[in-house]
Amino acid sequence: MSREQIKTLLVNITTAAIAIGVLVVGYFVFLKKETPVVDSVPSIAAIVEETASIGAEIDETVRGLGDLERAVAGATIIFDMPAFKNLQNFSVEIPVEATGRPNPFVPTAWKLKMKTLE
Repeated sequence: MSREQIKTLLVNITTAAIAIGVLVVGYFVFLKKETPVVDSVPSIAAIVEETASIGAEIDETVRGLGDLERAVAGATIIFDMPAFKNLQNFSVEIPVEATGRPNPFVPTAWKLKMKTLE
């Protein structure tokens, strides 16, 4: 390699290193937002406390679901008992009758009789 080529190569490498350095410094100065450690400690403590309370709520819900499952299992035992299986239907069919009056605003016959008696 000639001196001219080595000189051009060194200038290109130096220019590239300076450009990369400017980009890195610009990133850290303008784009990267650092959260101070002092401010993040209370927020971490709050997150831990909230997570613990959510965990306690989940445990309570799971226990409640277990209790509910046992209660339902106990209630379904009734359907397996012979006394329940031997029940008979004693219902009576109710005949269909006409309901209501053609004109509900007309006084009824018994009201008209009461007026005449007064």
